[in-house]
This record gives sequence, C-alpha cells and structure tokens, in this order.
Amino acid sequence: VFAGVPVYFANVPSSTITNGTTASTTPSFTNSGIGNAYLGFTLKAPSPKLYYATEVTAYAPTGSAAKGFGNRHVGVDWTNRFEHTFSRLTPFFEGGLSNTVPDSAFLARPFTSLGAISHLEEGAEYQLTRHFYAGGSGYQIVPLGDQKVFSKLSGKGKGKNPFDTSTVSTGNDLTRENGYSTWVGLEPSSIVRFEVGYTRSVTFDLNSFAFYLRLNPGKLLRPKRSN
Repeated sequence: VFAGVPVYFANVPSSTITNGTTASTTPSFTNSGIGNAYLGFTLKAPSPKLYYATEVTAYAPTGSAAKGFGNRHVGVDWTNRFEHTFSRLTPFFEGGLSNTVPDSAFLARPFTSLGAISHLEEGAEYQLTRHFYAGGSGYQIVPLGDQKVFSKLSGKGKGKNPFDTSTVSTGNDLTRENGYSTWVGLEPSSIVRFEVGYTRSVTFDLNSFAFYLRLNPGKLLRPKRSN
C-alpha cells in the first residue's frame, strides 16, 4: 500500500525575439502547487519462472486544473508488470490502462490529461555488480478516444506542442507519445534504492534528467522470522 501527493514547480524563462531593429521580450513565468493526491495497492507474485505484479492507483482531484496540475476528475490507473531474470539480465514488460497519462519515475510531463489511454513499456535491467545496475526501455502512450490536456505552463511554453501554446486543448491524438529511458541505480539493501535516469520524449521533443531515492520503512517494522 502506498500514498502521496506531488508538488510541482514549473518555470518558463524569459526570452527575447529580434525582428529587424525591434526586440520583444517575453517575461519569465512560474507556476507551482500540489497535484492530485494518490492512494495505491500493489500485489506481487514472485516466481523463478515469471515475476508478476499488478498495481491499482486512484487519484483524488486535489490539483488545480487552472494551473494544469489536475483535471477536476478522479483518476484510476491499472498497471501490470512481467519480468524474468536470465543470470544478470532481467527483461520486463509493463502495460496499463488509465484515464490520465501518469508521470513516470524520470519524467514529470508539462501537462495533465483527461481521457482513456493505454501505456506500454518494454526494457531490461542488467546487474553490473552486486548492488549496482543499469537499465533502459522504450515506452508508448496510446490514446483511446478524445483527450483533454491542461498545460502546467499555462500555454506559455517555447515549443509547438498543444501544451506549449494553449492552456487547455482537446482532440483525439493529443497524448499519443513515444520515447525511451535509460538509468543507473544503486540498491545497497532491500530498504533503500537510488536511481539516476534520462528520458527522451521523441514525440514532444522533451529531455528529462531526474533522480529519486526510495525508502521502504515497512521492511524495518516487519518482525523478523524465528528459526
């Protein structure tokens, strides 16, 4: 069981465009606030032949739609993961259904969406040493019908994507996306995990560098088994 609430800080720096002898400056823009609080449940079925995990996450509409941090609706995401380890190599596949595009470990998207989507990820991790590993994957977001996109940049971005130019956008294919990720990680114990990663959204021409530290205090509180 897990729960949390994201806190976002979105910033668009100022820019100057010169047309002949005339220069126009667009001031910087900053947007901050909380996103949608979430509560999730994970069921794991480890096996030497095939590891399986299923996860259901529910999102409360606590984020501001005006700021792009929410969509005014309750969100639900169902994700399934399959993996198998061959010596040091662990290929995996993830697939899920949701009514909003979820953020990943290394990518906080500059928008919040509303509309049914399917999200897929295929990749592998390789154990370099006992506690050190590296991984990579490709991902796809496939919209299923109409989509509504709320910009965290308030339509003041510098790109040509809908969330760059409009505060709210609607359409059939707005959230369709393809990209890839790569990461390295350190896991000194089953309680602590640290990763640094890079994600490239080919569709939206976005680059993301991120790191995260994961702690599992539940394993500290769990009573030890006696022989």
